Amino acid sequence: PDGTIKSGDTVSLAHGQSITIEGLPDGTTYTVTESDYSGGGYTTTSTGATGSIVTDTTQTASFTNTRNVSHPSS
Repeated sequence: PDGTIKSGDTVSLAHGQSITIEGLPDGTTYTVTESDYSGGGYTTTSTGATGSIVTDTTQTASFTNTRNVSHPSS
C-alpha cells in the first residue's frame, strides 16, 4: 500500500520485505537503522545505511542478520 513517511517515523519490515521511498529532494541526507538483536544471538551487518539522495539515482540500504551459533566443545 502507498503512504507517507516523515523524518523520525518508523517502518517495520519482516524477512524478505522492502520499502521504496520516492520524492526526496536532492542532497537530503538519510540514516536507516535496525533494532538491536544482539541479545537474541544475532550479528547485523549493513550496507548503505547512511548517505545522501542524488537525483535520478537509487540509494539502497541493506541489512543482514546472522544467527550466532555456538558449537559445543569436544
